Amino acid sequence: MSENKTMSPPPLWHLSLARVLFCFLFIFFVYRTLASVVNIIYFASQPAPAISVSANESRYIFPGLFGYYRIPFDYLAVYDGITNGKLFALSITIACFLFKDIPLLVIINLGRILFKNLKGSYTPFTAGTTSCIKKIGIIMICMGSLSKLLIQVSVNVVNLHRFNCVNPYEPSWILAGIFTFLLADIFARGCYLQQESDETL
Repeated sequence: MSENKTMSPPPLWHLSLARVLFCFLFIFFVYRTLASVVNIIYFASQPAPAISVSANESRYIFPGLFGYYRIPFDYLAVYDGITNGKLFALSITIACFLFKDIPLLVIINLGRILFKNLKGSYTPFTAGTTSCIKKIGIIMICMGSLSKLLIQVSVNVVNLHRFNCVNPYEPSWILAGIFTFLLADIFARGCYLQQESDETL
């Protein structure tokens, strides 16, 4: 004889694991952003001769207050003509801070809001969750399309007074952003069906 039983929701251990990993990721990116700010202040406060930029076969190397910078030639599209180490170090750290660190911090903050929405809602299919995922996807696509381009152009214009860029797009970011944007569309459809179900009940 069958009995009507109330089914309990499955354990969300994967959500808890993701939140723990996200906390470590959040701490790492906050540290990296703070280190970039400190290095920018450090480079700006030093006399030009105190900042030396060396180069090996494939990259520029220069020390900051927090760690060493190792920038590949092809990433910056800068291969020669660097005469002012201070200006070069400042332009790279500021450009990376504006066009890499800040977008990543925005993604991290959206992820924090996303986890908060998932924790406080009985269903993942909500307008807030969908909005966070869509914004993350858009930022990823913008980073893949614009971040490297803007870094290359700004560093070249400041140091060499010329507009130059080589392979300025990052396909991995663009592809990840497209998949994230598609995931947002799936959540939007789920949100619509959830709303219909709630209205029916």
